[in-house]
Amino acid sequence: MNYPDKWLRLLGIPFLAILTRHIGDPTPLYNLLQKSDYYYDILAGLVITGITWEVNRYWIRYFDERYSWLNDTFQRFTLQAVVNLGLTTLILISTIMLYNNVIMQRGPSYNIHYLFVIDVPMGLVFITFINLIYAIINIVRTYKTQINTYEAQLRELRMQLADAQVRPIVFPEPERVGKKNLVVSKGSAMVPLSTEEIAYIYKVNDYSFVKAFDNQEYLVEHTLDQLTQMLSDVEFYRINRQMIANIEAIKQVQQKEQGGFVLQLLPPYTEEVTVSKKKAAEFKAWIER
Repeated sequence: MNYPDKWLRLLGIPFLAILTRHIGDPTPLYNLLQKSDYYYDILAGLVITGITWEVNRYWIRYFDERYSWLNDTFQRFTLQAVVNLGLTTLILISTIMLYNNVIMQRGPSYNIHYLFVIDVPMGLVFITFINLIYAIINIVRTYKTQINTYEAQLRELRMQLADAQVRPIVFPEPERVGKKNLVVSKGSAMVPLSTEEIAYIYKVNDYSFVKAFDNQEYLVEHTLDQLTQMLSDVEFYRINRQMIANIEAIKQVQQKEQGGFVLQLLPPYTEEVTVSKKKAAEFKAWIER
């Protein structure tokens, strides 16, 4: 994770360096400013604080890639505390001893008691506070990332719902079973005729005639519109205004140049039987099912 800590480091490192130099030293500031060692101490404090901060920052980012504060809280806390506080202790002891005993050669004038009573404990307190700040930044940014992800998913879902057209579920109409028999007239007699024997029904003026597969003709009292509702829509189709045909009676279908079809029926019909261009697609779907 990239932390927005540029100004935090630029201001925090000098602040801590100056603060740690003055803690435990009752000498007035006016007197300290007149001593060259004071400026060396401030410079050394900047270097030590900067090194300590950057080392801690490196390991914080290292643990960010492997352990989440939200999902691996205990493991993250334990490892980061041991590593960062342990390294901070080593850095403070080694650099402060190096600065005072080697670089400044203060020797007996430097009281090592201050190192373990003031410098190291105070440094650990500051580093703990710094680690806490980074942990808070990490947790807040992680929560914001998750919230942004959820909001994006919610927006996408809303867009999908808005784009979707709510259409009623249309169930296919059930096939009409139709009557098994029709009462037809032959002369003065009325006889039941099985619909399986009907080849086609045609209209002449206001009368409806039934043509059977055995070439017999009968008169039926119903209109073609009524018969269309009475017969099975699987076996029979309203070819045009003058005729209803059984699928078994259609022996040949020819395409017309201007669209539509010309049908050859059996038994033959005396006139040309046509399906209009408007009904051609519906007729083709019916005959192919």
